[in-house]
Amino acid sequence: MEEAAGREFTAFLAGLGELARPLVAYLGLFRPATRALAYERMLRLAREVMELSDDNSRLAAAISETVEALRQKRDEGDVRPLKSHNYLKRVLENQPPSIPPYQGGGNVMDSSPDKGRPGGVSKTARAISRLENWKKG
Repeated sequence: MEEAAGREFTAFLAGLGELARPLVAYLGLFRPATRALAYERMLRLAREVMELSDDNSRLAAAISETVEALRQKRDEGDVRPLKSHNYLKRVLENQPPSIPPYQGGGNVMDSSPDKGRPGGVSKTARAISRLENWKKG
């Protein structure tokens, strides 16, 4: 890529992991029908999106939901490009927070009330978190 903004945008995406794909799809919603987005604008929009939430899994879910809803609208004939992140912000507000991974030590199977809730996290929440981490690999 010859443009510095293009190289910077590519490096930015590379650091996002699984969030990169939904973000690129979302950025495509800003593209006018007659031309491509400039790398400078894509980079600015991507940074703005990343500032909306520190919870990447929640943000990815909101972005995916937004893209799906707006693609359906486009299939129905509304092909106007997005002008702002307001729709995404509304979707993000309705996304449930993701469960933080369990950070404590101790035995999940311990039935003692004091030892079973380090930091106020329930055994069920810790078990779910461990299962999610196990699924991720």
